[in-house]
Amino acid sequence: MSLYGIPAPAMESAGVRVHGRTAVECCVDRHAMTVGRAVYGLQLPPQPLPPLVLDLFCGSGNLGYWISRCLGVPAYAAELDTDVHDATRHNLRLVGADVRLRRADYRELLGSLSPRGPWDVCVLDPPPPEDPAGRAVDAEAPGPSLAQVLDDIRSARADRPCVVVVRTTDAMADDSPQERFASARHLCAVAPEPASPPGFNTAFHLYAVPG
Repeated sequence: MSLYGIPAPAMESAGVRVHGRTAVECCVDRHAMTVGRAVYGLQLPPQPLPPLVLDLFCGSGNLGYWISRCLGVPAYAAELDTDVHDATRHNLRLVGADVRLRRADYRELLGSLSPRGPWDVCVLDPPPPEDPAGRAVDAEAPGPSLAQVLDDIRSARADRPCVVVVRTTDAMADDSPQERFASARHLCAVAPEPASPPGFNTAFHLYAVPG
C-alpha cells in the first residue's frame, strides 16, 4: 500500500496513519495520478481565474490531490466521516499536499465557493453504497445517488458549466453513468485492466457538464 507513491514502511516511519475507508481508497485509487494527468491533458482553454478543484467525497484524498497537483492549483475537499477526515488531514499535511480539507457535507463545500469558470473540476468519487452483506451495489442505491449529486452541483453553480470526474465500478448498472451524463460531453476515460474481484474494478470518466 502507498500514498502518493510513498511505500507503506516509509509512511509508517513518517507517522502517516491510514484508517478505515482511507486504507481501502489508498489501494483502490492507485490510478489517481493517471487521472490527474488526463485532466491536465485536456488542454483546457484559459479562463480569467485558475480553475477550482472540488473533491466532494475526499476519503484518502488521492484523486483530488493528483488532479490539483497536475493543474498546479489547490484542491478544496469535503469529508463527512470524522475518523477519515482526521486521518486524511494528518496524512495530507505530512506529505505536503495543498488540499484544503473540511469536515463537511459535499453540499456545504459546493455552496461555500463561487464558480470561477467552465473548467472548474468537480471530483465525484463517493463511497459506494453497500447491500446488507457489505457488497457494493448500484450507484442509485440509498445514499447520495449520482443523479442527486449532479443536481446539487448544477444548483450550487447556478447552472454554470464545469468538468466532472466520476469514478465508476463494475458493480454499477451498465447504463447508470451514461444515463445520468446524457446531456454532457464525454471527454475521455481512464480504465485500467481489471485486477480485482468483480465489483471492485474501477474506471474514471471525464465529462464536460453544460450549464
